[in-house]
Amino acid sequence: MLLRSLTKHVRDQNWFAVFLDFFIVVAGILIAFQVTNWNEERAERRAEFGYLDTLEQDTNESLIEIAEITAKAEIQEKARETLYEYSIGTRSKLDPDKAVELIEAALWSFPSVEIRQTTFETLQGSGRLGILANEDLVTALQEMAALVEETETEKQHELYALERFGDPLLYDHVELAKIMGKPGLTDSVVRVPWLKELPKIEEIPAVFKTLQFRNSLLMRSALTNERKATYERMRLKYIEIGALIDDRQQELGVD
Repeated sequence: MLLRSLTKHVRDQNWFAVFLDFFIVVAGILIAFQVTNWNEERAERRAEFGYLDTLEQDTNESLIEIAEITAKAEIQEKARETLYEYSIGTRSKLDPDKAVELIEAALWSFPSVEIRQTTFETLQGSGRLGILANEDLVTALQEMAALVEETETEKQHELYALERFGDPLLYDHVELAKIMGKPGLTDSVVRVPWLKELPKIEEIPAVFKTLQFRNSLLMRSALTNERKATYERMRLKYIEIGALIDDRQQELGVD
């Protein structure tokens, strides 16, 4: 219809009408492009809504994980301090059964943290990090990923120390049935369920007074505190991420 009108106006040399027809065509094309862009932008923002929501869930769950691992690390440190004081003689009395139970936290257990990065990894893996319009949020998420890698390296260092120095000491000198026969710091179930009767420890193993024992405590303590420092940096970074998510949700009108 418009083409027929344009042809007629050209034939009649009605240039104003020709100009008007061209204007209508161009305007229609521009409006169509703009509507398409608006629809695409709305779709992007809807997708961002969803990703912000799951990022918030990841952040909250990771903060809980960090709080739990930090609390367990504090229990470990208290156990190490008690055993070290006994070893050097500043603590004269320690119940033998209690001493072996403290070993479970001090040298046997190895709590580790599971940071939830599902949403970040999905966005990064698909090349869609740009859907998050807040550049500060993207930067903070990338910095958190680097901290997760850092704590994984620290974890491997402590695992090496445990296997190289702690485990041989325990295997040779400690009644492990006291540890295996009940839930521990990192286990909610008994490690060896068929251990029904746990031995009574009459005296503290002599190895508790040795330099090797004290050095094992100190080595694990130093490595645990290194990880604790990283956990604190992660906690603060997640608080920052949570605030950035809230800011962006408010910009988008999300409660």
